Amino acid sequence: MSIIEIPNRFKNISQCYNKSEDTLSALSSALNDKYRGSKIALVVTGSLARKELTCGSDLDAYLISDCDGSDQEIGKELWSTALKVSGLNDPGDSGTFGGNTVIKLSEILNNIGGNNDDTAKITQRMLIVLESCGYGDTELYEKICRDIIIRYISDKITNHQLGMFLLNDIIRYYRTICVDFEYKTVEKKMPWGIRNIKLIYSRKLIYYSGLIMCAELAQKSAFKKREICLKLMNYTPIERLIFVLGEDIHKALDLYDNFLSTL
Repeated sequence: MSIIEIPNRFKNISQCYNKSEDTLSALSSALNDKYRGSKIALVVTGSLARKELTCGSDLDAYLISDCDGSDQEIGKELWSTALKVSGLNDPGDSGTFGGNTVIKLSEILNNIGGNNDDTAKITQRMLIVLESCGYGDTELYEKICRDIIIRYISDKITNHQLGMFLLNDIIRYYRTICVDFEYKTVEKKMPWGIRNIKLIYSRKLIYYSGLIMCAELAQKSAFKKREICLKLMNYTPIERLIFVLGEDIHKALDLYDNFLSTL
């Protein structure tokens, strides 16, 4: 169900949005009752979570577990069901997304900025904040969202601060995917065209929506900052920008609407 109304002028955004909502609703029906209390959540990101499905979209998602090692079979079954119900392409096993990517809850919350905080971990963590929705054990997904925001915004933060820990990690994530583009297209010889256009449009939109989220935290208590983050995390990047900026974002979304049509 739409949280923020998408203006009729954005025809292609609306079409992608409606198609995505149908798919997300099907995932909810297939997974949420069956895997309630399983301590395994499917974190959906990418174009489906942004509600920007186009032909050829992958199921960019991964599993988070709070189990003690008995999660392999449940995870495989959950992923297989999600892939079948969504009708989307399997993203493969790059280590960031896919049915074989099962992350422990502690891995998301610990070692931020440490030696083991590689590109996959930064991506998985930041996409929870910037563009995600959870299925399966939805209570676990909601706990993950709360714990991440508590990790980024502690009670020590003062009212006038924006939440610099979160802001700096959003900036670091965007810089990471820009550098990753060079590695994939130059060293690994992967196709550059579609990656380049997504970097210019969808990745930049995600990034900007994160900056806007942090800007909303100024002159608020730590409790209020966390409350705002959790609310805005429930929005897609486009919904977030419309909610905060209103008609001031419409000119940019006209260009984005054309991008989705071309994509």
